[in-house]
Amino acid sequence: MNILVFVMSMLMLLALLTYGRLESFRNFAFVQSKFKKYMEHTERQYVNDEARKRYDSTPATEKEKKKLEEQEKNLASSKLSFNLFVNKEERAANTSELETHINVAKNLMSFLYGDQPFYQEIEEQRPDFLNEIINALIRETENFTPKKKLKKTKEIATIDFGDAELNNVFTKMLKGSKPEDEKDERLPTKRFKPSMGYYSLQDFITVQSNKLTVRVFLAPPQLLMAVYGNEDIVQQILETRCQLYLNVKNKALTPEQASQEFQSLFLNQRLPNVSESMLNFGVSLTYPKKYQ
Repeated sequence: MNILVFVMSMLMLLALLTYGRLESFRNFAFVQSKFKKYMEHTERQYVNDEARKRYDSTPATEKEKKKLEEQEKNLASSKLSFNLFVNKEERAANTSELETHINVAKNLMSFLYGDQPFYQEIEEQRPDFLNEIINALIRETENFTPKKKLKKTKEIATIDFGDAELNNVFTKMLKGSKPEDEKDERLPTKRFKPSMGYYSLQDFITVQSNKLTVRVFLAPPQLLMAVYGNEDIVQQILETRCQLYLNVKNKALTPEQASQEFQSLFLNQRLPNVSESMLNFGVSLTYPKKYQ
């Protein structure tokens, strides 16, 4: 009888031990499975992170660099964008650029027409008339439908300010004044002005979208005067960009090196009311002399 009890006790003990082992094995297997999945995920994450780091630290290929440079140049123009004044969507998307564009626009109109009687007469009566013109452009185009949006610079002349005096002055600016003798080419003087008459504002502005930076390498001297306000500096720019063009053409400098040199020479010589972000100093194999 005692032996039977002993055997039963041993069997029960073995059963308990077996169950405990089984439960322990289950727990271990579960933990091992979770750990394996965690390690697989962590390993994948590590591999991805390392691949991303290698990609970020890998220099761009020449083809990619050229593509980026072309994209940057395509956002610049040799003319001043008036699209901010006549396109409310572009204006809303670039509010930080509006003030400096207004400054350069006023500088440009002042330089081109400041010595003309029509300019001096209205300035005497309405000293703030340049701001009035720009505000009128913004106001009168605020409710333009997509079909009515300006597509060509000459269409800016169709905008009615609702002010006969401002209309008259702005029309004269847009039209320009040619000398009676059509053979006279109105060659620029040392002050970048024509020997007779005055230039059309349309020669220096654009209403193309996404042209919010001025390409200093190709901008005409009249627009550069609006940016720099100094004849000597503008003359230096004209000479320097031609030399840099030759250096790039002759492979003495890469376009990147020439652009950096150009920027280092003239970025900080701009007028105080012209922002750095408005200027593009990209140098290319486009001959700049034909733009002056």
